[in-house]
Amino acid sequence: MPKTPTVTADQAARAIYLDFEGNKEMPPSLVGLRIDGQVQHFILEPDLAAYATLTNSKYQVHVEGLEPLLERVRKLSGAEKRLVAGFSIHEVDIIQDYCSDLELIQWFTDSYLNAKKPIYRWIRSRVAAGEIPEPEDKTLKSAMSTIGMKYKPGAGTDIVGKNLKRMRTQLATKGSVEAVSKGTKAHWWKILSHNTTDLAATQELLSRATRGS
Repeated sequence: MPKTPTVTADQAARAIYLDFEGNKEMPPSLVGLRIDGQVQHFILEPDLAAYATLTNSKYQVHVEGLEPLLERVRKLSGAEKRLVAGFSIHEVDIIQDYCSDLELIQWFTDSYLNAKKPIYRWIRSRVAAGEIPEPEDKTLKSAMSTIGMKYKPGAGTDIVGKNLKRMRTQLATKGSVEAVSKGTKAHWWKILSHNTTDLAATQELLSRATRGS
C-alpha cells in the first residue's frame, strides 16, 4: 500500500498532482496533471480522443496512453525529486486495475502519496481546536468547504460520469466533434473545470496541512 510519509511544505508545492476521471467499472477516460500550478489534461479513452481538437484558452488537452504518460511522470518525479500525489487511494486503484505494465504499477503503488490522510489529520486538528465545525464527510468537496473552496456552477460532484456518456453518444451519433451539440461541448468544459478544481484543491489543502495554517 502507498506510504504516508511526513510531507514538507516544499514537497507539497513541488509535487506532481494527478486526478483520474471516468465511469465506474471502466478504464479511465481522462487524467489531469498539475505541476507548478499548471494543469494539463490527457484523454486516455480512444473513443473520446476527437474531443482534444476542441480549443479553449483555459485548458491544455492532449491524447496519450496510460502507460506512456505514467512513464513520463515516473521519469519527471525521479529526475526532479518530486512527490506524486492525489486526493485519495482511488488513483492507485485505477493504476492497479488498468495499467498493463507491472513495473509501473509497483512504482506507482510504492511512490504515491494519498494526500487525504495528512489533509484530514490537519482538518481534525482544526476541529479539535474549535476553528471549524466537523465536516459532513471525508470527501474532497467537504475538505474544500473547510477553506472556502467551491466548484464552479455546473461543475461539481456527480457530473463526470453522465457527461462522459453523453459525449460518447453524441460523437457516435453525429460522427465528428464539430457536429456535436453545444450542450455536449459544454459538458466537456464542465468535466475539465471539475478536474482542474480537484487538482487545485488537493494541492491547496495539502499545502495548508503541511504549514499547519
